[in-house]
Amino acid sequence: MRYAAVVVAAGVLAAGACTRQEATVLAPVVRFVDGVAPTGSEARPGTAPAPRRGSMGEQHRYVIPLRQDGFQSTFESEDVVVPKGGRLLFGLGASFGGSGGDRAVTFEVRSCIAAACETLFRERVDFATQGEPVWLDRSVALERFAGQSRRFVFYALTTSPAARALFGNPTILAPTPRAAEEHNIILISLDTLRADRLESYGYRHPTAPFIDETFARGGTIFEHCVAAATNTSPSHMTMFTSLPPSVHGVGLLNTNALAPWIRTLPELLRAERFTTGAITENGWVVFSLGFGRGFDTYSENKGPNIMKPTGQVDVTMNKAAAWLREHKDERFFLFLHTYQVHFPYAPPAQYASLFADQASVPAPARDESANYDREIRFTDDMLRNLMAVIRELGLGDKTIVVLTSDHGDEFLEHDCSYHGPHLYEEVTRVPLMLWGPGVRPGVRVAEPVGLIDVMPTILDLAGAAVPRHALGKSLLGSVRTGHAEDGRTLSTEAWAVSVCEGRKYEAPGVAIRRGRWKLARYRRDGALAYELFDLAADPGERSNRYGTGMAAEAPLQALLDAYEADSLARATALRSDAGATAEPAAAPIDDRQREKLRALGYTD
Repeated sequence: MRYAAVVVAAGVLAAGACTRQEATVLAPVVRFVDGVAPTGSEARPGTAPAPRRGSMGEQHRYVIPLRQDGFQSTFESEDVVVPKGGRLLFGLGASFGGSGGDRAVTFEVRSCIAAACETLFRERVDFATQGEPVWLDRSVALERFAGQSRRFVFYALTTSPAARALFGNPTILAPTPRAAEEHNIILISLDTLRADRLESYGYRHPTAPFIDETFARGGTIFEHCVAAATNTSPSHMTMFTSLPPSVHGVGLLNTNALAPWIRTLPELLRAERFTTGAITENGWVVFSLGFGRGFDTYSENKGPNIMKPTGQVDVTMNKAAAWLREHKDERFFLFLHTYQVHFPYAPPAQYASLFADQASVPAPARDESANYDREIRFTDDMLRNLMAVIRELGLGDKTIVVLTSDHGDEFLEHDCSYHGPHLYEEVTRVPLMLWGPGVRPGVRVAEPVGLIDVMPTILDLAGAAVPRHALGKSLLGSVRTGHAEDGRTLSTEAWAVSVCEGRKYEAPGVAIRRGRWKLARYRRDGALAYELFDLAADPGERSNRYGTGMAAEAPLQALLDAYEADSLARATALRSDAGATAEPAAAPIDDRQREKLRALGYTD
């Protein structure tokens, strides 16, 4: 039995061998807000309210807008025809103002025709005994109502008006035929993984034999993928929106959340009946910045030091395996993100003997460089375990995996360490590989592409329309032909304000790549500085050709000098098209997230 389901709008969603699930939504959905459930006035049936921030522990969920009246809360759906084989799925949760007091909540779900109702579900939950806040998932069989037009009433009774009962977005699921070409999609981001530290990109050490065997030789590899930014959140949001950072605005010199008028990859896949889930390691890929929009569940690991030898990539992949087991019979999109390869590098002890030969790296950085390679090998082993689960569950011929990274790291190649202000290839060239059914094995695409192409490519894989705002291109044609469009203009932005080797960098720095040529512009020591490199002849970027009369210089500089104004105009047009008048609000950052960012070196 195969299923695919997602809550997006009223009515039964069409679905498509095997079978999968079609979904019937019972309510508009909003997000749980800072420990307080929204009231009924915040959303109306038939509307698509902007997602709101909130969590239950590490899990973020959509909730329906219960109308509260003293100690009781209710929501009543519109009439819906119950499909054959239908099951009602929903979650139970609660938030409480203050501490102490009775934390018991009684939940009920009723099915009604006209004024006649019957109780389908009733449970009293004492949240005082649950420890950390949790979501409790429940389901009810609806087979006996098949073909009937029913409405559903969600009711909760608390012992205090300060308590808020929460129903996670209820959905009726029922099996339906699934077309053979309808695949699951997994997007894996290995944060800070530079391309040239993989054998498949020419590295001399076997840092990732599984990636090389499975993705490079068993799938399609893009040899030159341009990162959208040199730090985490703007580059990832470009994957989710197909917009440059200076247009989507996330992760620049502020903590603004993504504007509600920009639709994201998971939102669009959710609208295509995908079950959507994400498992991240927090840091800057956080729900509050807009990354959680469109995900049925968004799991964040908020531990402050993710680089202990026990690591987090193993935790992340184990959680992913559990998620896959739970949702293997649905059509799903799963996003996985790990900081395992990120500074500070602390691989498990059993990897300590690997990759000691770092002669090609400047001496002061050799120990860190070796540990970086070891972190990659550890991550590769954990990825091997996850892919074994995918095959074990019979998902190998039904799932396409996209593997990439947001940016790389420096090891003093250009006198700096880690990532931030510099726009050199060690930071801006990232891996991009596809594996799965329909992906040609052993194909290597030489023409440059970008992370800006991730969203259109995944939407194309899903058979979904690419939104008008997207600036990237689908790469599925490249998977089939082995070639990408040549001569495209691709950009990378650097938003770090920092000092490196006595030079002060201001934001933004911007690099434009077209074909073999790359022109970077820095705001350095109070002045603009340009660097032009011929990457075909000088892949290490040692010979700055700016000002030497190269034919590529003038057109690239014209693009670069107009870049900020063009980005502002595009962002303004998106806001205007949406009828919005205000900028997105700043996203709150909690204390545990601040600890995580400090551990990662992003804050003092």
